[in-house]
Amino acid sequence: MQQKALAWRIEDVCFNSWPALKEVFYAGWVARFGEGLNRRTDSANPLQAEFGNIDAIVETCEVLYLSQGRQSVFRIPSLIDGAIEKRLLNSGYVPNLPSLVLYADIKDAAAEKNKDIILLTAPSPEWFEAMSILQNHTEQEGATYRRIVGAIVIRAGYAILRLDGQIAALAYATLSDGLLCIESVITTPSFRGKGCGRRLLTYLIAWGKVNGAKGVCLQVAETNEAARTLYKNVGLKTSFYRYQYLCKPLSNE
Repeated sequence: MQQKALAWRIEDVCFNSWPALKEVFYAGWVARFGEGLNRRTDSANPLQAEFGNIDAIVETCEVLYLSQGRQSVFRIPSLIDGAIEKRLLNSGYVPNLPSLVLYADIKDAAAEKNKDIILLTAPSPEWFEAMSILQNHTEQEGATYRRIVGAIVIRAGYAILRLDGQIAALAYATLSDGLLCIESVITTPSFRGKGCGRRLLTYLIAWGKVNGAKGVCLQVAETNEAARTLYKNVGLKTSFYRYQYLCKPLSNE
């Protein structure tokens, strides 16, 4: 029971760490909208293990996404019964992007200070610009990313690692409900393979410890072996639960 309760706390913290720009709540679900930047903010998500009529939920969400000119996508965590997944698959939805939610007690995670890292209390124009360049954002995607990150209300720290006078890596983390949630870890290509990601992660974990976090979590694509190895090496060894997206083919909209 405690593990299930923690999993739903992690869900809440991850929502708050990557907020949608618009949301509609219906029957124990939330339909999130984020201008198409990624599936996390453009999918329907359960808010609890039990919910109402599956057909009504699917039909309502499909109408909502169609009204916004978006593909209908459901994010299905392993925390819920498989009935809705079966219903979607039988309706022609296609599985996409299986992902893991990693978790560790923060006392078991590596934590180190680093003089080369600056932690901002709010993202600066330089931080946003560098993040968009490293993520290969279009102008529109960059603007959407700014709006999403700018919508974060909970406490957050935005990290910059500089080496040789250059931005080597970036990330941010949030603190909420006793949990540190790490997001947008990315390294400049010319600095890859030099431990930059580890420096950022251990710095943010140290920051979380000092500020009362009891656990640390993040989400990662199951196929991203390099990232998973990095996270494992700093103590995020437990795949607490998983999720995948089920997407309605656009031709059926």
